[in-house]
Amino acid sequence: MTRMPLASIIGVVLIAVAVNVVAQSSFSPRGMWCGGNQLIAEGAIQASRVKGLVEDGAGSVFPNAWVQLQIKGQPEVLLNMQVDDKGRFKVPKLRPGGYWLGVTCNGFNLHYWDLTVKPGSGTKFLHVVLTPGT
Repeated sequence: MTRMPLASIIGVVLIAVAVNVVAQSSFSPRGMWCGGNQLIAEGAIQASRVKGLVEDGAGSVFPNAWVQLQIKGQPEVLLNMQVDDKGRFKVPKLRPGGYWLGVTCNGFNLHYWDLTVKPGSGTKFLHVVLTPGT
């Protein structure tokens, strides 16, 4: 059996860790609050404005859900707002660029979208159905 030198093994491990960290920070939000224990990717959307409604699987609204917005590649949450008493939300006008848009509630998973804001691309309505954390 051939043995690898310890320095080679450490180098391979460090490269694997670095690739994993870059992949995680580039392809999902970091720093958003998650009321459950999972991040649920809902896909990519393009819009100049976003509004929506937050419900559970039975169709009941979530008046205590939170909508979060983060510029892609930045650790800070740019917007953290609670939906209204009917589960509705409207994200304020945003500058063109790439964002993570997340919705969660205490005890429920974070559902997030890869949002690209482009002028003139219209308003996107999201019907958000939160899933319970496990």
